[in-house]
Amino acid sequence: MKAAPFPFFRSMTESALSLPSSRPASEPRSAWGTLFRALFRASASLELAVVLIAVYMAVLIWATMVMSRWYADSELKFGIYLSPWFLALNALLAINVLNAALIRWPWSRRQRPFVIIHAGIIVLLIGSWVSYRFGIDGTLSAFEGTAERRLFTGEHYFLLRVAPADGSEAGSAARSSTGGSAVAEITVPFRSGPFNWQDYGKEHSRFPWSLSPRDRGLLFDRDGIRLEVLDYYHDSRRLPIPRLVLSVAEDPAIRVGALGRQSEQASLEISPAPRGHGTNRPFGMGSRAELANGTRLLFWMTGDGDETAAFLASAPEGPLGPQGQLVLYHDGRTYRFRCDELLGGRKAPLGESGLEIELVGLNPQVMGFAVPAAQLMIHRGDDSSERMLLYAALPHWNHHARKHRVFGSYWLGAAADDGNGDQRAAQVRRDTESPRVDILQGHDGQLYYRSWRLPDECRIGRWPAAEGADSLLGAELAVFGESPSAMRLRVEEYIASPQPDWKITPLPYRRKPEQMRQPRALVRLTVDGKKEEFWLAGPAGESGDDQRRTVVGQQRRVSVGQRPTVVGQRRRVSISMPQEAVALGFEVFLHRFIQKLDPGQRRPSYYASVVDFRLPAEDGEAKPLKEQVLIELNRPIDFVDPSTGRSYRLFQASFEPPRRPGDPLFEQLVRPDEPRGKLNRSIFSVSYDPGRTWKYCGSLLIVGGIIWLYYGRRPPRRRGVEEEA
Repeated sequence: MKAAPFPFFRSMTESALSLPSSRPASEPRSAWGTLFRALFRASASLELAVVLIAVYMAVLIWATMVMSRWYADSELKFGIYLSPWFLALNALLAINVLNAALIRWPWSRRQRPFVIIHAGIIVLLIGSWVSYRFGIDGTLSAFEGTAERRLFTGEHYFLLRVAPADGSEAGSAARSSTGGSAVAEITVPFRSGPFNWQDYGKEHSRFPWSLSPRDRGLLFDRDGIRLEVLDYYHDSRRLPIPRLVLSVAEDPAIRVGALGRQSEQASLEISPAPRGHGTNRPFGMGSRAELANGTRLLFWMTGDGDETAAFLASAPEGPLGPQGQLVLYHDGRTYRFRCDELLGGRKAPLGESGLEIELVGLNPQVMGFAVPAAQLMIHRGDDSSERMLLYAALPHWNHHARKHRVFGSYWLGAAADDGNGDQRAAQVRRDTESPRVDILQGHDGQLYYRSWRLPDECRIGRWPAAEGADSLLGAELAVFGESPSAMRLRVEEYIASPQPDWKITPLPYRRKPEQMRQPRALVRLTVDGKKEEFWLAGPAGESGDDQRRTVVGQQRRVSVGQRPTVVGQRRRVSISMPQEAVALGFEVFLHRFIQKLDPGQRRPSYYASVVDFRLPAEDGEAKPLKEQVLIELNRPIDFVDPSTGRSYRLFQASFEPPRRPGDPLFEQLVRPDEPRGKLNRSIFSVSYDPGRTWKYCGSLLIVGGIIWLYYGRRPPRRRGVEEEA
């Protein structure tokens, strides 16, 4: 039997390894020594090596198939290469290889190739661990004409900013509880995974993704602040509700239609009113869509029963007059006035209600355009007055006199002209001549319609339900009779809501999404007993008010030394979910993005980027380090960070659809005098691999050991055989 592997093993493993020992033969071996001997021999056995290598190859083959057909590299890193069970498999393989070499100590000359091969495997595994522990992988994106120096790793975390709710008495207590600073920042790690949580075990059953850990449930609980993650969408979208999707088709009873095609679809949504508009639009911002034949669809909502009744009773009667007709509703009664009879500042009573109306002006200028509208003042004696603004072509913008409970509509003929010039009158006529279908979600959640077409066609009613169905899905409405504008509107989707809100919907996994994914997490944040639950969006292509939320806690009690408990100030906690970023010592400036398409198709066959590597400067222009560098799809570029000495490798990964004029980012990044019809954004994959040298050395050792093993054990040829040859 050979000696112990190393001198320090001799005293503790002689009996375990059954090696020569000075211990008398009659002395029994310890139980620990017997167990260690059994584990050591089992971990160094050839049988274990065969099983580990077989499992290892099966996992790699499976991962390659899964990645090549269904998933991207980042998903495989989460599910396999960076998962705890795969790291454990690597560690077990390293132990087997190491012990298989140690158990043969001292090594003979014939065993040296064997030892070199095993040493190469160990070095290769060490390099992989170094890459896992200290490596950096992420993406860097830049628009044409801009520079970027941040590398995003794809992982998110929660950032909590704790501050006093009010700035007066908050200072002293906040400073004492946060270590001298009035605002404290808390970072909470969050490992989310690459899929929607609800899809694990369903759509993604080809691989056991659930074996990789995810941060769910309670993530932070300290000092009265508690953060829980209830659900997560890797990619999602936020839809305003109520939401109505209509398919519009020519009426089959009319042969000649003006749509120009058989059918089209229109999506109408109601979004919460932005700040500053809440008073005038308590039921959100309506929307409109224009069809191919010029017909306009308008959609808005109300939670007021009087406003619903006013809509149903808003049809004009008789001639509209040259300046249009006002239809007002108050306390169950409808009143109609011709605008030309109200001009001159004359006040008119609203029946016996005690209210008076005054026409202040017609067709005001809004954002530089003439808007067909009527401005009114509603007076109740000398006590109070309320402004009212009714739009002829945009009734979903109407400002009703809600305080005095007066609701109205303004009907304007195509020939209306306020005498302020032909151009302004033409603008007014263009806005009022088009046929229009107004759709209202009433206070009861039902849909009501109002179709209007000059000269005097106006139909109002409740949207008919589909035959034999309880919901409006599939319900059809025929409008405009037998005119060339005749059409049928069919409800394809209708999501009712008692108030304007947002609906978060998950998007299915896409291996190569057309645009940046929008992650969202459903969190429950508790601050000093005040609990709120909401969806929190991470930074991505969308921008909205749900990327940061604030919870103001209840008034809490604190103890200061031996003093009795006193009432402390409330705290305000803002939470966001930023993406982990690495600041580079250089910046990448994108000159232009190059793209070529397959002949006759819209699929790109080649894309590349021309960039500059520059040294960023706090003040003044950046210093160029390397200019006009071409990064192609399959030709990466290596660049050394001058500040850290790290060697980064940049790949041309993907790109985003170009931004066109009218897009907010296009208007922000492109100067008005710059002749550019589109703005491209290029996405690079950037990696820093400190274990690359270890892996290269390990691979060379393995190859060298195999060569030595093959040629070192090759039997010499006999001389007779060589002479015959």
